[in-house]
Amino acid sequence: KRVHESFKNIKESAGAMDGWSPKELSLLSLATCDVIAAMLNQIEQGEPWPRSTMHARVGFLENEGAQVGKVTSYRPLTITSPVYRGWATRRLEDMKEWVDTWALEEMYAGIPGKGAVDAWRLALTTIEEHKLDKNEFAGAVADIMKFFDQIRRKLIYRMAEAAGMPRNVLMAYKAYIENMKVYNCLAGGMGTPYVRRCGIPQGRPFSMMLVALNMRPWIILMRCIPGVQVFILGDDVRMLATGK
Repeated sequence: KRVHESFKNIKESAGAMDGWSPKELSLLSLATCDVIAAMLNQIEQGEPWPRSTMHARVGFLENEGAQVGKVTSYRPLTITSPVYRGWATRRLEDMKEWVDTWALEEMYAGIPGKGAVDAWRLALTTIEEHKLDKNEFAGAVADIMKFFDQIRRKLIYRMAEAAGMPRNVLMAYKAYIENMKVYNCLAGGMGTPYVRRCGIPQGRPFSMMLVALNMRPWIILMRCIPGVQVFILGDDVRMLATGK
């Protein structure tokens, strides 16, 4: 029933290389979802993911306002299997209580119930108060280039394990990411498959949560500086300093 509910609520998006689209999964019967649930339970116990789900295509989206033609002007978007996406979305909801044990108020991405709009509202309200009170302040913004593509996965796994992420979920996630074969799709063509040396798929259910966990030590370090307030929006970091 939980798998069926997860597929019903899955967002409509691009189909994957296994031939399935998220919309098609929402049409599956309860009996079919029962078989899929049994398969996912086996995967969480150490069995491999089905071979058809392990292939992902990578599209390249041009960043708004970026210089045309440069490699760094494009953002790779990985389209994974809808079955994996449905599983990850369900498990991320299940782990809300665990996320609450380490989440910090400075995190505005990867944390349930909070988003970039909340960070903007708080930052702009604070700035407005400083202007009215004539307080000195300064701000900074850092957009970490290709952040998701540069992440060291071994570090992420160790941090998640140390933070208490459920072992069966972490094991299944690691098995998928480490064995996923990706195909670069450009100008109507498709490249040969390869396994990424580093990085995690951008925009996938676990990605933002793991990035927030990865930034936690830095947030705690910044708390030691009086008058400094930080906002974490995934690979977008914002700072607001008050006083001289």
